[in-house]
Amino acid sequence: RIDSAEVLSTDAYDVVITDDFVLMQIWKEGDDPLEPGVTREVTFTAKRALSVGEGLSSPPELSLHVEPNPASGSLELSFSLAEAGQVRINVYDAAGRKLGTLRKCLSVGHHRIVLKSEYFGASGIYFVEALAGGKRQIARVIWLGNQEASR
Repeated sequence: RIDSAEVLSTDAYDVVITDDFVLMQIWKEGDDPLEPGVTREVTFTAKRALSVGEGLSSPPELSLHVEPNPASGSLELSFSLAEAGQVRINVYDAAGRKLGTLRKCLSVGHHRIVLKSEYFGASGIYFVEALAGGKRQIARVIWLGNQEASR
């Protein structure tokens, strides 16, 4: 079992390393098609856990926090994952229309993602949905557009 892994170098967009596999994001929408024979590399170090102790705390299955709220210009999502895998963030307007989706492959632990104004329309109420490992969390956001958010 791997206790921790550190990516030393990669030419991929994103890398997730778990106990028994390495997942690499090598293409994203908008990129030119990959040519046959194109390769990607990742160099990493990992520590082996010698034992698994009882009573160790693990991150919650999925918890989502949004700051600031109300927000303008950008919004920071912070969340914890109990298992590595793909996280999907969806942004919906008050009428339930999906405005954007962000997908990332992430490791176990705490993460922060910044959503910029491109994910939101005019000032109003929005909903940010996080999906990971079969779990779902939704946060209500008051979006003030590009004006200064009041605290």
